[in-house]
Amino acid sequence: MNFAEEFSRKLGMRTTFNGREVAALALKGSALAVSEMLACQETVDAAAAAQKTPQPPKDPFEAAPDRKNANDPFEL
Repeated sequence: MNFAEEFSRKLGMRTTFNGREVAALALKGSALAVSEMLACQETVDAAAAAQKTPQPPKDPFEAAPDRKNANDPFEL
């Protein structure tokens, strides 16, 4: 069970610091909220996967061994 599943099944949550309770929260509606959050994440993941990955710009100074340039004094 992952954190989101476990969290969504709880009715409340207590937070402690140095052995002292600093917050007690009711989690009414958390199951629906976590379910919606996970559905949203799945939608975002699917949309991101469907997009084409942009190709990095080609280096204009990259050597092209198959192309000779008569203006290049270093080209032998």
